[in-house]
Amino acid sequence: FDEIIIRCDKNLRGRTADEIIGLLKEGIESVNPDVPVAVIANENEALEYIYAHPKQGALYTIMCDVVAGALDKIRELKQREEMEEKPLALSQ
Repeated sequence: FDEIIIRCDKNLRGRTADEIIGLLKEGIESVNPDVPVAVIANENEALEYIYAHPKQGALYTIMCDVVAGALDKIRELKQREEMEEKPLALSQ
């Protein structure tokens, strides 16, 4: 991976968010200490970040526990993008 964004599932499986983030960072560092890691714990905020900072030729892998929620957010972001691309109709 060129960059990793850590976010937290809704089900923390008996751990705190800080514990999970720490374990993930520890594992990432043990495999590739040079990869940039950002922590955006909220899933929707992480998706917003990815969508706002696209990189040409990038492949994004999203791992989530509530797939329907992530898909809804992605659809919302896509719709917002499409609305921004359409020129505004001017009334005469």
